[in-house]
Formats: sequence, C-alpha cells, structure tokens
Amino acid sequence: MTDANSCIKVLGPFIVKELTLNNEIDFVKQFELRPNPVSSKGSIYVDLDRSKLFNLSLVNIFGKELWSKQYSAKSIIELVDVSDFSKGIYFIVLRTEHKKEVLKWIVE
Repeated sequence: MTDANSCIKVLGPFIVKELTLNNEIDFVKQFELRPNPVSSKGSIYVDLDRSKLFNLSLVNIFGKELWSKQYSAKSIIELVDVSDFSKGIYFIVLRTEHKKEVLKWIVE
C-alpha cells in the first residue's frame, strides 16, 4: 500500500480462521403500528418477503410480556385492544428464529 507521500507499507499475510454466514436476509417488508399513539384499538401490520414462522409480542417498559401470538404467514394484520392498558410506552416485538425487530407503541 502506498500513501500520499509515496511511502510503501506491506500488509499481511493474513490467516482466516473462521467464516460466518447469515442466510437471514432482511425479510421484513413492512412492520408498522397504527395508529401510534393509540388509545383504544390499534393494528399491527406485518408483511414479509415470504411465508415464515414468527412471533409477535407486546411488552411493557418493565419487560413483562402482556400478549403474544405465533404465526406462520407472509402477511398479517393483528387488531389489538389496548383500552384496558395504562397510559405509557409499550413495545411490539417481531421475532423469528434468527432475528428480532422492536417497535415502540405509545398508549394514551
């Protein structure tokens, strides 16, 4: 390698000891909460690039799981009644075997 002053630096040799492969491509095309903030009933929209086994859960700020459901689908719309929930911040967690995505849902 040569820098701006024409100095040469030789790098290497390198030894590769381990390779990893992640076949879990970005499969989530849509993951939305509507409305947000929500006061009574809201919808969770999930659209994947292919049918897949996944889990949705609703978690409070203390990490307590309040609701959970498993699906094997490409897309779903899940209606959730939050009218009995205390006002505050909650999280919707989308989880597969290798991936987890989290959205914040505000209950007013």
